[in-house]
Amino acid sequence: MEERVVRTMLSTIGPGGEGEGGEDSTDDEFSDASDADGTLFERNNNRQMMTPSVKLPTDVTAETVSNEVSLEEALEEGRQMMIKFIDNRFDEAVEFIFQKGSQNFIYAAGMGVIKSIECLMTMNTSHIQEAINYVKFANEFSNQLRKRHSYTSMISSSLFRSFDYNSYTDEEAHAELIYAGTQIALGLLSIIEDQSIYGIINAAFTIRSSHSTYKECLNILNNKTNWSSDKLREHFESGTRLGIGAFDLFVSMFPNKLAKLLEYVGFHSDRDVALDELNKSVNLPDGYMYDLSSILLSTYYGFVEYFYGVGEGEVEFFEKQSKVWARRTPNSSIARIGLAIQQQITGNPDGAIDLYKKCVFDSSKTFKQLELAAYWGVAGCHFMKGEWADAAHHINILREGCKWSPALFTYLYAIFQLMRVEEEGRLELVPEISECFKAIPKLKRTVGGRKVFHEKIVIERSKRYRNNVTDMILPPLELLYIWNMFNMMCGRKELIEPFLERIDNKFATYKGDKDDDDACLDAYAYLIFMRGVCLRHLGQSDDAIRCFQDVLSCKKRVEHETHLLPQACFEIGSIERKKGNLTEAKKWLKRARDDYSNYMTEVMIQHRTHHLLRCIKKERRERQEDDDDD
Repeated sequence: MEERVVRTMLSTIGPGGEGEGGEDSTDDEFSDASDADGTLFERNNNRQMMTPSVKLPTDVTAETVSNEVSLEEALEEGRQMMIKFIDNRFDEAVEFIFQKGSQNFIYAAGMGVIKSIECLMTMNTSHIQEAINYVKFANEFSNQLRKRHSYTSMISSSLFRSFDYNSYTDEEAHAELIYAGTQIALGLLSIIEDQSIYGIINAAFTIRSSHSTYKECLNILNNKTNWSSDKLREHFESGTRLGIGAFDLFVSMFPNKLAKLLEYVGFHSDRDVALDELNKSVNLPDGYMYDLSSILLSTYYGFVEYFYGVGEGEVEFFEKQSKVWARRTPNSSIARIGLAIQQQITGNPDGAIDLYKKCVFDSSKTFKQLELAAYWGVAGCHFMKGEWADAAHHINILREGCKWSPALFTYLYAIFQLMRVEEEGRLELVPEISECFKAIPKLKRTVGGRKVFHEKIVIERSKRYRNNVTDMILPPLELLYIWNMFNMMCGRKELIEPFLERIDNKFATYKGDKDDDDACLDAYAYLIFMRGVCLRHLGQSDDAIRCFQDVLSCKKRVEHETHLLPQACFEIGSIERKKGNLTEAKKWLKRARDDYSNYMTEVMIQHRTHHLLRCIKKERRERQEDDDDD
């Protein structure tokens, strides 16, 4: 093979091979914390995800790659190291990958993946820059090994739409795949690093290039037949399905108008197709990218679907994958978190807490960032149970030591403490709550130059109530609804009825407002809406619909909480869909989508309405097919 020197373009790496600020700056990432009773968790304040920095070479050649280790061996070793990484044998996996990272583009990609995970967990500036450097190295490494197309072949392919994909060697095919993956990683990391308009545009072009490369990988998968072994094809399919599925799933979460624009330039936004691709990757447990596919789908079904979607997580996915995890990575904290999520979304917070605890108790083998994920889960479970002191304590650990979303963590801490003021009479907490509310606007984070949806909500709430925090009415219920946590509790009377009792007790104060023509009905409408949500998830659909219609009857007298009106329409549409009344459901969902604008939860309702309308369209088509079969 002709020698091709790997160009790294690592101008930001110093003589020691570290990025700017290469010294680790996460020593103060976490503060000491103990639980309210001092017994729930014992934290290890020394363990954190710290990966080595190595000097990235500028003179690696293709001969080094091919002679040092075969492609199939490199892929299998990479897969085994990923299994060790997932199975809490972090140090062993990291040491191996970083020792061999400069010898093969597969290992180089592994270094990039580990550095990217580290920076996403810590959101530390030096880690972000270092991750970009390592991903750039893997990108340039794989680029040197990609197939070079002659002008003649490109013209012939364009004119006659034919290309001999068997002309790709196995190494060139996998280099194409690694190049696509590192391209999208560079694009996403660049958005985190540089949120200026120039940075966003540059990242968009990089991501667009990655999508085109993944489409070429799909063509290779569908047309190349001369693989040296079935195992090499399986590894390639695993990565290709992951890339195509992740792209399409990401686009499907965009607002309808933007998704259509992206479809026009070559992207696809069919959520079902995206999930099908990802599940195909997960169904290849011996594939190189199985673990990343499994983590991605677990995150989507257990987190994204609830916090951003309509709360219809695939419990069957967790049930199936839990068997694979138990056999493949029995000691894994990551797998344990996945099992805890399964318990949480099926309405068993106590079982989830036990599993989350094990992740923290096993702190000698668990990175602090995984401990943070466990603390987030524990806080959410106590949230579901209305245990405000425990919820506040665990969210405070995140507030003091986690950089993911300081504004959100501070808001959650404040409203949990506010519930303690109301239910325990802890008036001494009010000044601290007020100070938290005043600090929240200064803690905002942006992605792509825009505030994250949930931070936008908590910032608006904090600005409105920072001088009169005790005027808020059961604020946690709003987030329980927005995050679809009532869906997690669906049918569990012991979880839902305490919230319903709180609503009814509070409603007694505002019950007569509707009869007073001069009264603002914000509080009345909010409580009636939340009562309808509780009744819906207790299986009392008709009573729930009457509550939502009562909210709509307050339209002219709702001053600030105007988001309750489209939310009520959305809820009625959702109930009618569940009942099988698709025409009625469509009417209400379109009303939610088209009749209201410029309200607090508009992004959420637009996205969820768009998703349910697509589901209704699909369900109608399936009904028609069934009728045709009859």
